[in-house]
Amino acid sequence: MTNDNKPISWVATGGGPLIAIEERHLRHWLGIDPPTDGRVIDTAFRWDDDPDAPATDYDRACDVEDYAALLTVGQGYGLLLSYECMTAWWPGQDRCGGILARWQYANSQAEVRKYMSMVPELPLAEPVMEWTVTDRKIYLFDSAYSGEDVLGGLVDDTITFELCPGKYVVSTCIYQPDTSTSLLLHRIDPAIKPHGCSR
Repeated sequence: MTNDNKPISWVATGGGPLIAIEERHLRHWLGIDPPTDGRVIDTAFRWDDDPDAPATDYDRACDVEDYAALLTVGQGYGLLLSYECMTAWWPGQDRCGGILARWQYANSQAEVRKYMSMVPELPLAEPVMEWTVTDRKIYLFDSAYSGEDVLGGLVDDTITFELCPGKYVVSTCIYQPDTSTSLLLHRIDPAIKPHGCSR
């Protein structure tokens, strides 16, 4: 893996899951706001204590028990990352795909950078998913916020990364290179190398 020795941008949450959404679908994610497009959402989790309040996209996000899942967002899908972990994007060597690295514990950012530069092939945790991307720009942010707020610059804790349009395989593994470091890695690898993707 590589990050070009640039400063690492990390995104955190207020306690809930993160979601990665293509720019073109962002406005369809409403976070904790009630649905306004006629959708009726059915979830087990409810962030709002009001029993009459409608379920929200954020409730859908909090229902996910796996490390990661794909949730419908408009005509596409968002990649939902469960649990509260600081997360950064490491682009792949060929600029096609990469890894969303989640800081479970580590002594320092320098340690994380060192170990991310030598990530081996690791056993994968289920599920392994296929994610089709049609827009290069992806936003990663706290799923409690709406995509409208993210686009409007009202959410400070957001990072963006790029993927070549195409189909990707998303897999998850735990990376523990020493006793003081544990990273949850979500690999996003091209199923077939997309056209025009180069170093």
